[in-house]
Amino acid sequence: MPVGLRIDRRHPRPAMPDTQSPPFRPAHLFRRLRSRWHAMVEDIDQADILRLLRADGQLTARYLFMVAIAAGIATIGLLLNSPAVIIGAMLISPLMGPIALTGAAVATLSAPHLRAGLTALAAGALAALALSGLIVLLSPLHDNTPEILARTRPNLFDLVVAVLSGLAGGYATVRGRGGAVVGVAIATALMPPLAVVAFGIVSKQWQLASGAGLLFLTNMVAIALAIALVLSCYGFARRETRSKLVWQTVLWGALLAPLAYPLTTSLQSIVAETFFAQRSSEVIREHIGDDGRIERLSLSYPDRQSVRVEAVVLLSEPVESLEAQVAAALQSASSRQWSVRIAQLQVADPAALLAERSAVANPVAAPTQVAIVAERSPLDGFPLPLEQAAIDHARRTALLVPRPSVRLPLGTYREAEAEAAAAHPGWTVRVRPPLLAIPPIRFAHTSAAIDPQDAARLEDIAWAVRAWGAGGVDVTGYASTEAGGNLPLARTRAENVASRLRAMGLAVSVDAVYPAPDQPAIEHERGMAYFRRAELRLQPIAMAAE
Repeated sequence: MPVGLRIDRRHPRPAMPDTQSPPFRPAHLFRRLRSRWHAMVEDIDQADILRLLRADGQLTARYLFMVAIAAGIATIGLLLNSPAVIIGAMLISPLMGPIALTGAAVATLSAPHLRAGLTALAAGALAALALSGLIVLLSPLHDNTPEILARTRPNLFDLVVAVLSGLAGGYATVRGRGGAVVGVAIATALMPPLAVVAFGIVSKQWQLASGAGLLFLTNMVAIALAIALVLSCYGFARRETRSKLVWQTVLWGALLAPLAYPLTTSLQSIVAETFFAQRSSEVIREHIGDDGRIERLSLSYPDRQSVRVEAVVLLSEPVESLEAQVAAALQSASSRQWSVRIAQLQVADPAALLAERSAVANPVAAPTQVAIVAERSPLDGFPLPLEQAAIDHARRTALLVPRPSVRLPLGTYREAEAEAAAAHPGWTVRVRPPLLAIPPIRFAHTSAAIDPQDAARLEDIAWAVRAWGAGGVDVTGYASTEAGGNLPLARTRAENVASRLRAMGLAVSVDAVYPAPDQPAIEHERGMAYFRRAELRLQPIAMAAE
């Protein structure tokens, strides 16, 4: 060792600092999150928030005025089937104030707040029902529009949406995010279901009214309880005893449990109907082959054990006994009773016809079609929206098929054809009306005579049958059970209708039914006049290619 160099072993070199992070401890993270949550909760001015909730949730003249405005807008939007107008009613959202106050009352177990919120809700709901019902009574429109039907079958998903929306609304109320409340109002749609309830009551469609009422009740209860949960998490709940929390839990369960069962049942029904629709489509495709196309398919449910299938198919060649084959295939894999009604339209090339229809409906995707149609043709100025059009400029022929969603009397389609032909000399114009149920021919009490109005209607029916290319018409006569009602009268009615149709060149078969199944019950519900009629049904269709 060199002289003068010493190593002091009594003081070792200091250790290097440990650069590794400390081990993860969930308890530390939980305490940190809890401290931050308490700090955030302490920043909330509970007194100010409750004051605002009381101001917005009280029953006042301004509140009732806004309810009336929103109910009027919602009702008109539903009758017009206008989503934009309905959204306008949602944006006003006067019922959100009392619902939020009710949620705050549940969170704080405040009887005065609960009484005020429920009073405002009840008064607002009654005012909305009264005004909506008055508008429906005065309106000339009474159809069950898609916007009305969309609010008559709530399910469990509606409850989930309402709970999530209520959580968002509660957070927006506490944190001062007022704009989010508008989104909550749109997501849950409180006023339109009330308007549908009024529509169902006025039109005596109790199933519509009950379904829409369940949707309104679901949204209202779920939003109020979700807001109560958020306010409780932010410290609004009183802390004197744990029994308060127990009572809150019991109240939530008592309100949500009765709603869960019908909503779950409705969801199961919707799932089953979706399966039936898919199964029906698959079976029909199997029987019409690769060349056939399904033009339209709809299902209805006369009762819980029955399914009725109605379809329109495009075929190059008709399939014999198609309805029976499809019904047997569906029945073999299901315990329900199936009835099948299929109209077969014979065309040269079903796939090409659908492609042509798509090109007419979407001219941007088919510039060649635009160039052809740009030349003057019966499409110019045709007053009805079209589902399908086949224009042949070389032969100067036009086949126009209006949309099925536009339901008009058969005479209107006939007049549109005549006007289009008159406006385009040299063209052969044919309008094929959508396949709809043929209206019945009505008769007076104990009479089999056809009045002039129904005689003109029979001419429109004969024109439509030829336009559809049906093989003929089946006529069934009925008679009521009142004095003079019997089987001979029903048959005479059917024969009188058949003789007029035969004179117009149609093939007609005649039948008479008396009494009809459940006729006394139907007459009690709908009146004796219901069976003073003759029904007309199309025989199998074989539409020639255009």
